[in-house]
Amino acid sequence: MVIAVSTIVGALVGYVTNVVAVRLLFHPYRPVKIPVLGLKVQGLLPAKRDELAKRLGELAEEYMKTPKLQQELQRNMEKVIREALEQSLHRLLARNPLVYAAAAQYIPRIADGVSRQVASPLLESILPAATSRLDVAGIVAERIRDLDPREIEMLFRRIAGRELRFIEIAGLALGAMIGLIEGLVLTAIS
Repeated sequence: MVIAVSTIVGALVGYVTNVVAVRLLFHPYRPVKIPVLGLKVQGLLPAKRDELAKRLGELAEEYMKTPKLQQELQRNMEKVIREALEQSLHRLLARNPLVYAAAAQYIPRIADGVSRQVASPLLESILPAATSRLDVAGIVAERIRDLDPREIEMLFRRIAGRELRFIEIAGLALGAMIGLIEGLVLTAIS
């Protein structure tokens, strides 16, 4: 009986403790004063929102300057330019059905050649300059700071909901194991 009770109590204590710990990541949204202790309490993420925003902004800016992303942006821009050029050539040549019939099959090659010969070198010089002049860190940080604490909580729960739930369940399992050990020790002692 002692073993069962201590296991159940341990499981409940472990579960409730971890549920409270997960909740304290987000709540309270605003600082709450505890007069008796002279403390201000606030959820971890709301309290660290400015620092989190700054760090995520810096991370985004570093990523924007990587050669891999520059190449990806360049490929995407070339594709957009090529597709726009193809559409424009189709519209332009479609005005004269005879010319269109003769040239339509060459439009993709023309658009591809122009995008490679003109757009590619242009983008190679524009993209690094644009990303170096943009304050990506500031823009991202500002957007994160503009998020309401509830929005931050919803975002985190959407991204890491399963992991947060696992933490709560792990508290239940660990609490049950500790309660079981405690029950066994109490039974052995008495």
